[in-house]
Amino acid sequence: MSLIRFALALLALALAPALRAEDAGRLLQYERVAAAGLPDQRLTIWLPPGYGAGARRYPVLYMHDGHNLFDRRLSNFDKIWAADKAMLQAVASGAVEPHIIIGIWAPGADRFRQYLPRDIH
Repeated sequence: MSLIRFALALLALALAPALRAEDAGRLLQYERVAAAGLPDQRLTIWLPPGYGAGARRYPVLYMHDGHNLFDRRLSNFDKIWAADKAMLQAVASGAVEPHIIIGIWAPGADRFRQYLPRDIH
């Protein structure tokens, strides 16, 4: 999936009709996930509608700032990227196939270690 298509899908959200809850996929929260060379990670995972209903395999999109992806109550600055809604819109347009989205939360003072996990000293 190209970044341009994904960005266009984000813009299209402003014009998209509201989604029914059963069409919106579902969110899973994981508080402490071990990651080699990093502090425990917090993850929010979005599963697309129909996930688990068969043997289909889904591509996975990993995104930083998981706290800003889906739920406004958990976000910084009272805004979200609405990654789930953007994915639904892109799928509906035929631009992409459904993806699982894994949002990796920023771990506070250790944020730089997500980008540079090895000791640089």
